[in-house]
Amino acid sequence: MPTVSVVIPVYNRAHCIAEAVESVLGQTFRECEVLVVDDGSTDATPEVLARYGDRIRYLRQENAGPAAARNRGIRESRGEFVAFLDSDDLWRPEKLELQVREFRGDDRMGIVATNVVFLYPDREVRTPFGEKDTGAIRDGFLDEFLMVTSSVMIRTECFREVGLFNETLQYAEDLDLFYRVARSYHCRILGEYLTINRRAGGGNMVTDGAKRERMVADTLRCFERIFSYPENRTKTARQKNRYRTFYRWIGLIDLYSRPGAARKYLWRSLRYKPWDLSLYVPLAKSFLLGKDLYLRAKAVRRRLAG
Repeated sequence: MPTVSVVIPVYNRAHCIAEAVESVLGQTFRECEVLVVDDGSTDATPEVLARYGDRIRYLRQENAGPAAARNRGIRESRGEFVAFLDSDDLWRPEKLELQVREFRGDDRMGIVATNVVFLYPDREVRTPFGEKDTGAIRDGFLDEFLMVTSSVMIRTECFREVGLFNETLQYAEDLDLFYRVARSYHCRILGEYLTINRRAGGGNMVTDGAKRERMVADTLRCFERIFSYPENRTKTARQKNRYRTFYRWIGLIDLYSRPGAARKYLWRSLRYKPWDLSLYVPLAKSFLLGKDLYLRAKAVRRRLAG
């Protein structure tokens, strides 16, 4: 039986899925199985994966979203641990080996994650988490996203106690699951940068307006659930700050591409902290700037820089 089951959900990623699979097959830890769950791809993804033959387990289903695809992989897995890898991300060769070693030292260890390199077309950004243990992680989840899904390995028995990914969430389903595991088990973030998260075109942020609204709604549902647990119900100040910073982040990201939406989120953030003077300038810009003007200004800046 394999020690680690690697679950890779994929949808229309013929151009990059091979690199993800190769980064798993190239691991120094060899006692693993690779389950690739094709969530109804309509491109050449099945043909690319067929080349691997019995080196992977190929599972196909009707399109149901990443949470459902990961859950399918979990149900089909045979390993003592489950590691997740998104189809456009990569692992350093020693990732699985170091994570399994950490699990072997603690029978109550539920999650071991790693630090992450965000690889943009023009730069690299590294997560600032460093090494973190259970208490800091449980508390840190109240303020920020501490784990990227592709960096996470979970002990399989955890799913029987806390359940699988919430398939009603299209976004933030990973934070929801990781917090449930962290409440009941020990957890750790390794200091090494063993996961590479590729950000094509400058980022993986949702740009479609309807999908962005769904992302915001799902993330807020996740926040509400986390703060509904008994240990967090009295932490109202932390909850308000989480909402404030989330609205601020969305508002600043949307400022030039969706100024109307940005204005809405900046106002929401200011309701929690009206004296946040740094938001009044972007708020004013949201009334004055539109997407076309922004793109023209960006093109001018690019020509000047050239």
